[in-house]
Amino acid sequence: KPPLMGATSGKQGGPRISSPRPPSHHLRQTSKFPRPKDENATTLILQIMQCSRVPAGNKMLAVQGYIERDSISTSPKVGKMHPLRSKIESKLFLDSMYGPDGLVQERKSTVDSQAFCTPKRQPSSDPVWNYTVDLRLEEVEGDILHLALLKGSETTRAAAFGAYDLNTLPRDIPITLPLCPTSTKVMSTEQLIQNTKKLDERLECTITIKIIRTLKHDSRVYFVRHGESKWNQARREKNYRKLIHFDHVLTIEGIRQSRRLHAFWTQMRKKNPDDEELNRFLSADMILSSPLTRALQTCLLGLEAHPTAKSKGVTLCRDLREVKSLGGFDAKGKCYGKAIMSRVEEKMKKKIKETATATGQEGNKSKSDKIAKELKMVERVCSTKIDYNDANTQWWVLKDTKSDVTERLGDFVSYLRYHSGNTFICVGHSMWIKALFTQYLCGKWTSLNEDVAQNLKNEKLSNAGVVAVDFSFKGTSKDWKITNAKLLFDTSFQFRHHGRSRAKENSPCRPRSASPPRHKTRAARFGRTASARTVTVWGTITAPVKKIEKKTGIDTGNLDASVPSPLVTPHEIEANLNKTNESIDAQD
Repeated sequence: KPPLMGATSGKQGGPRISSPRPPSHHLRQTSKFPRPKDENATTLILQIMQCSRVPAGNKMLAVQGYIERDSISTSPKVGKMHPLRSKIESKLFLDSMYGPDGLVQERKSTVDSQAFCTPKRQPSSDPVWNYTVDLRLEEVEGDILHLALLKGSETTRAAAFGAYDLNTLPRDIPITLPLCPTSTKVMSTEQLIQNTKKLDERLECTITIKIIRTLKHDSRVYFVRHGESKWNQARREKNYRKLIHFDHVLTIEGIRQSRRLHAFWTQMRKKNPDDEELNRFLSADMILSSPLTRALQTCLLGLEAHPTAKSKGVTLCRDLREVKSLGGFDAKGKCYGKAIMSRVEEKMKKKIKETATATGQEGNKSKSDKIAKELKMVERVCSTKIDYNDANTQWWVLKDTKSDVTERLGDFVSYLRYHSGNTFICVGHSMWIKALFTQYLCGKWTSLNEDVAQNLKNEKLSNAGVVAVDFSFKGTSKDWKITNAKLLFDTSFQFRHHGRSRAKENSPCRPRSASPPRHKTRAARFGRTASARTVTVWGTITAPVKKIEKKTGIDTGNLDASVPSPLVTPHEIEANLNKTNESIDAQD
């Protein structure tokens, strides 16, 4: 029998060496999985799904846990970080939670090399994580699972905790377990187990987890980009004032693009019901959408009457949100929970009515009937069942760093890997989709399809476009790759350069429809006359004059260097935007 994994460093109860990296991230990146022929996991894989009836408060929430084992033997394969404690270490840990007065004390938030920890969530009575981690431990008889709900950011305090016999818990199904309040001091693991068994799940704080035993090794995912938004329209029209809004909605053209997507696959279903790709698209196990308004609007309009949408509804996923740069106002949300759907329906109806008024259709009876029909369509699609999932609390951030995006993509792919389904439809955003292909596209497929691979990494899909990809989950999480990709439903790319918009007729890069003309020269794209020594672009503070002279051929020698730029920086805009949020929302 091979030695047990998860050894202590030194004697039992002795100190462990901490790591500067968060334990959960380290475990995920170095997790090992069985060979493709094996259908069962050889190590403990735990998914923390959500908590319910969390005590009221205004502090961030997280779940921490570890495995308690009777005896621990050394193993050279185990690194410094593993969520395992001996009985002595576990007792010392429980004792350290309480102060001299017998109350739970706050401790500085540091990396614990003997525990895993979920990301933090905003205060809520029902926080959702759906966080999966491979503990890298082989299951041993007598193992005890310890879980604790933590509150706080810089300092943390246990709000509730519990201990459970790991061998008695079922596999591959969600389990709801009660958590004990920390108001009563617990002296040992046995006492904690007994206290947990006496609790009523209907009254106490609970945690829902899943121990994953059965693994899959590949998935098919259909990524859908949202329809044209007000942000896209404003950039095309160079109307920078309209960019200063949060969570842009679909334009009337974006609504039409989403309906064209719906018409495309429904007509294809009638004409060619035996199409293998279409049938796989229609038999998706789950539909996921970004919580941003334009993405959910596209999802509801474009996937109306989809079999999965009718039977299971749509699940929101915060990891699908757009990449947030400092000046990217369109990636910042305005609401969460049920308010998301209220905004989605309100904005679609408002846009349809505004378009009717602008085009003078209100007085015409036949056109008024058409408007009424469209409004009923909006009510119909907005009646789709929505699972708010981890978008039930604030899900947006001020800014995404490169490492944030990398980890968020890893969280998303991990979610797909451990979900029971094999086929997914995900409605998201252009920059996020490009980042996904950049990080996960297989080198072998890239070498065979260089042009398409470069377009997937660097260019935007057409609005309401669809790309199908195959994920392979063999090996460690670092080895997970996209092994195949193809555009569906007449999807094309939106090239940034005017000269590249004309592709060969049979090229996979062929545009679905003619794009609005773009300025051919960089100087014209800047949209400014020669009134300053530096040229200011939205989202970019200044561009060096000599570089502009070299690339555009414009003589800037006579420009007055003393003229200041009239644009404020994105820092100033975002700082002052909250003060005028009500008026901005009214304009929106």
